[in-house]
Amino acid sequence: MEGETPQLYWKAHATWKHDDQAMQAKRAKMQSFVEMWTKKMQPVLTANASMNPENSTKKFSRRLRRGMTNTGSFAGLEFIEGFVNISLNPIGIRKIGSLGDEHKTGEVIEPGEAVIIDKILEQDNIRFLRLFDGRGWVFDSKGGEAVIMAKMEEVEVGDSWYRMMCKEMVDIRRTPIYDQAAKTSQLLCPKELVVVNAKCRVRGYTFVHIADGRGWVFLVKPGAKKKERSLTDTVMEECDQEVTQGEAFLTQDEILPVTNEIVEVGLWTYYVSAANLTAIGVKIHGVVLNEGDVIKVDKRAYSDGCAPEKGEGAMRWLRLMDGRGWVPEKQLDGKAAVVLQSGGAVSYPSTLKKKYDKEKPPPSWSVGIV
Repeated sequence: MEGETPQLYWKAHATWKHDDQAMQAKRAKMQSFVEMWTKKMQPVLTANASMNPENSTKKFSRRLRRGMTNTGSFAGLEFIEGFVNISLNPIGIRKIGSLGDEHKTGEVIEPGEAVIIDKILEQDNIRFLRLFDGRGWVFDSKGGEAVIMAKMEEVEVGDSWYRMMCKEMVDIRRTPIYDQAAKTSQLLCPKELVVVNAKCRVRGYTFVHIADGRGWVFLVKPGAKKKERSLTDTVMEECDQEVTQGEAFLTQDEILPVTNEIVEVGLWTYYVSAANLTAIGVKIHGVVLNEGDVIKVDKRAYSDGCAPEKGEGAMRWLRLMDGRGWVPEKQLDGKAAVVLQSGGAVSYPSTLKKKYDKEKPPPSWSVGIV
């Protein structure tokens, strides 16, 4: 453990729940999809590297993943498409593109299961999809009824860490849809970390698949507007860089994001407006600051780790640049404990100006020879 970051140690020892056979089966099916998708995409990445060595693999890989959702070819290589069962019922696999039960093979596509399709046929307003692994055909809908096999856009595969960002519990879905009926009765808690092995857009919304087999989770709350989306609409965000930072040991300051809606880094000047204010986090009993003291602050953060919503009075803490600890921005009664000064100049209120106005000449009785 010595010299190893807590993030690497925790990631190395994190494991799945092995006593649930249903989850094991789901993990195996998604892992099969991930491996086939990666194997099919790798020749295209190799062809790009040979033809365009100046292009970074990462940039091209993202562009390719999004392009691969459209049938076509690249450098003579056939593209494939990803589909997922978004219904709440299994879909029977057939030997040929037909609705007849006599053609069923006995195998099914489970709700939430992702598959690779390499051919599409349409008969009588019904589209039949041929499975890339050779198991047979499935239909994507029955006539004018709702779609049951939905196309996966902007597919990205590979393990990465995600963190729950919203304050509420979130129900994991069996399939990548918002519908209440798709809930699994399993929940994700605020600030929980999970491993995701697939990400895609389904019918215009982005979902991620939890690698342990529990199901799918949406990245933004239902009803969130794309152009007016705020942090409070976010359900999950990728945090892979916070969990795996290579082999070098990192300090807590390096692990935290530099600046976002929760943690802000900079340099500010405040003066203490409370009668007595204790800075905590360095000494056992804290450090007492006096009314009127001028302090320099280099970091500001919300105590609960969440950005406040409009109208909320969340407590924000300020870190003293001189290393004496952290102080709250407000007192328990809601009054200001410290007051921000603009431009670095200190302007005291009338109640303190008599004490701290250094430009005011001293009284005559205090001047003399000792």
